[in-house]
Amino acid sequence: MIIYDLLKKDHDKVKSLLETIEKDKDFSLLKDLKKEIFLHNEAEEEALYEPLQDKAGKLKIMVKAGHEEHDLTMKMLKQIEKIDDENEITSLFSVIKKSLEAHILMEEEDLFALAKAHFSDQE
Repeated sequence: MIIYDLLKKDHDKVKSLLETIEKDKDFSLLKDLKKEIFLHNEAEEEALYEPLQDKAGKLKIMVKAGHEEHDLTMKMLKQIEKIDDENEITSLFSVIKKSLEAHILMEEEDLFALAKAHFSDQE
């Protein structure tokens, strides 16, 4: 299995958790979401982002944006843990969900395509 398939599998797991949390309003699953995202971000940064960092042009911009989005997501997930009001949790979760969905879409449609153009499957 190549890296894109593994990362997509992680993305699917995150999207499923997002949908479950939203549908069931089960904010106790936020800890699971945070763990999944942390593990995914670490693997993705090491296996994809760091190798792409040496590439020029659009790749550098996308890699930097991806790093920043990873950081922002983790900050929001840490912030949501400090909130007691369910309405505030719901509002911030909505922002987190939209942000993650846009990030995943950017990676799967744009970043993966650029990486595939610059690296062999073995790389």
